[in-house]
Amino acid sequence: MTVASPLLAITLGLALGLPALAAAQDTDADCVVLSRVGDHYARKPLPGFDPATAAAPMSVPKPDGGFALVLCRRDTIVPRAMDDRVPREAGLPLGITDGRRVLMLELVDGRLQASFRRGQAAPGEDDEIKASMDRMQAPK
Repeated sequence: MTVASPLLAITLGLALGLPALAAAQDTDADCVVLSRVGDHYARKPLPGFDPATAAAPMSVPKPDGGFALVLCRRDTIVPRAMDDRVPREAGLPLGITDGRRVLMLELVDGRLQASFRRGQAAPGEDDEIKASMDRMQAPK
């Protein structure tokens, strides 16, 4: 799958391309590495990828081009335990989408942060997201 327009960066690609991305994903791959290659975006399926069970140190296919992220489609945008491993070990932001919204986990100045790139939290999700982030920030 490709998404045109490098000037709009990957956030716009996420905002405009979620339904197409979700439809284009392989049925056995809920996560993909999405990377900018020249003036388009390319995806590499990650069949069976789960941050909680991935071998340490975590490894994902390195992007061919510039900016990249791991994008996972799930039933909820609330981060799961061990999702912080993607930015901490693989060095890539993790986008979590339910097909309508995107929550991005990324390291900013060494601290894990979550921000919506599309949509917003549903009632009650803010507390769940905060609790999940607090658990991932705690020393291990």
